[in-house]
Amino acid sequence: FAQVCHAIQHAHQKGIIHRDIKPSNILVTLCNGLAAPKVIDFGIAKATEQRLTDKTVYTALEQMIGTPAYMSPEQAEMSGLDIDTRSDVYSLGVLLYELLTGSTPFDGHELVASGIETMRRTIREKEPQRPSTRLTTMVEEELRITASRHQTDPPKLIHAVRGDLDWIVMKCLEKDRARRYETVNGVAADIQRHLENEPVEARPPSQLYRFQKMVRRNKVAAFSTGIVILALSLGVIGTSIGFVRSEKQRRFAEAAQRQARENFDQARAAVNDLLAAADDDLYDTPGMQPLRVKLMRAAIDRYQPFLEQTSAAPALRAELGRLYLEYGFNAREIGENFTNVVTPAYNAALAIQQQLVKEQPGNRAFRADLGWTIIYSKLWFYNPPVTKVYQPQAVAIFEGLARESPGDPFACLGLVWALGLSVGQDSPDDPDISAKFKRRMELLEQLVKDYPLSVEFRRDLASQLADFPSPGEGDSDYIAHLARLSRANELRAANVAALEQNDPAVRAPLHPRDSEARMLRPSLVWAKFDLGHGWLEQSQVLAHLKRWPEAISFAKRAAGLWRELSEQNPSLKEFASYLDRSFANWAQVLEQSGDVTGAQARRLEADDFWRTHPSIDRKGKQ
Repeated sequence: FAQVCHAIQHAHQKGIIHRDIKPSNILVTLCNGLAAPKVIDFGIAKATEQRLTDKTVYTALEQMIGTPAYMSPEQAEMSGLDIDTRSDVYSLGVLLYELLTGSTPFDGHELVASGIETMRRTIREKEPQRPSTRLTTMVEEELRITASRHQTDPPKLIHAVRGDLDWIVMKCLEKDRARRYETVNGVAADIQRHLENEPVEARPPSQLYRFQKMVRRNKVAAFSTGIVILALSLGVIGTSIGFVRSEKQRRFAEAAQRQARENFDQARAAVNDLLAAADDDLYDTPGMQPLRVKLMRAAIDRYQPFLEQTSAAPALRAELGRLYLEYGFNAREIGENFTNVVTPAYNAALAIQQQLVKEQPGNRAFRADLGWTIIYSKLWFYNPPVTKVYQPQAVAIFEGLARESPGDPFACLGLVWALGLSVGQDSPDDPDISAKFKRRMELLEQLVKDYPLSVEFRRDLASQLADFPSPGEGDSDYIAHLARLSRANELRAANVAALEQNDPAVRAPLHPRDSEARMLRPSLVWAKFDLGHGWLEQSQVLAHLKRWPEAISFAKRAAGLWRELSEQNPSLKEFASYLDRSFANWAQVLEQSGDVTGAQARRLEADDFWRTHPSIDRKGKQ
């Protein structure tokens, strides 16, 4: 086969591009006593898109001529444009597939019989089985015949094909020609590497690539499949009740119910795995936030009819409540409508979690879920719908959790946030502000001491330092605030550096996967968000103290970081809003320092950015 590849490559060098190869195109002759392959028929071919010799056979544009079983996806488009040597690579992949398994990836007769549109769609979209998979699914007699042609037995043939040969063939047969071998020599070289037991270049595509490809092709079909299985499982449970008539029937019904529960659990696990894969692969990927929101909305739509029933297991309803909260959180960040999207999602999560705590007041996970949901109402809404009523309840929840399990770091963290967002802090004259701040700092300092590498706890310590009650009017107050803010930004910069290195140690301790607020997980995007916010505030405090060089430096850093975040995440409305503020602050600090020319240049730079980035909403999140 490697010699066949070299023969075809030699033909390319003479100006012919092979378009339709099949086994009958290859003639094996004797040369100096050795077997040598010769390409005897190149089918429909052309060398370039320019005029060839007078002997060239021309075909009409968009006329399908060729052997469908060997036809590449781009040929199936029925266009002469952009057909290059990678189409030969596809046909060679079909030939190698046929040599290994005895059949082409798609049966030629079935392709022709299916009609032109179905045939084109099959070639362009349907993924063929791997050669080893095709062999394992053959009927026993057919597999035996195929193995005998290779002078081996079936198990040895399957073992020989599985692995390198699978991936070499599938790399040739990629629908996206950019992922195929660039040249025929590349195929031959990889075959040679396989024969010499060297690593081959062909490798399976990444999990993220396959996931994105599945989402683009099937959208939410995977969710629908899982729910169909779920519905069938529930149906088995319902119908099994009717068989309880006697002792024998009772035993039969119990067995059926056990099997139905297993099927139900498998269906639920499949949906959860798909959600988890989407979350893990896309959580911190710039620009993928809208796709995450769509996937969560699709999961809610399919979960809701089953899991909102009062008879549904509490753990399943808790899953739905957390999913509602995470959906609302992410929808809010990409600027979805508060009234029609964000608020209903929040209220749904709150109602589910309140009911679960009422039913099982001793369940720690349910109480923690409710506590975090109450906290988020203060973080999300300008006029929180439940804060004044329930915020003291959040404090009480986490006080109880921390008291019951003093070693639970997330109970302490919840208490920090609940204290910081309690109603008393809304009043600047509240005498408890200082005491609450001191307690929050003590808790966070201990968490950072216990988990010195934790990005999550360092992030929250930085937030509390930066959120200290506003300074007074005197310079000494601003100097003290600057010291706290400087330490906060050092912690934030360390978090960005640690996350860029992708060290797993910085993510400890991990949140339980089935409980509490997963939106708080460490994220490089949101670590940069915190740092940009801190630099902007630090620039403003330095400007108040008339420390102009430092103020200008931090203003420039903030604008640069917000520009990067806005360009990478155009769907996150809040980033554009902060970029607009950063541009304005930079110009204002320059102007206040006496550099009027520099200030004007910065304003022109900002105007130019917004003019060249019309897809980024300058107004930001409302």
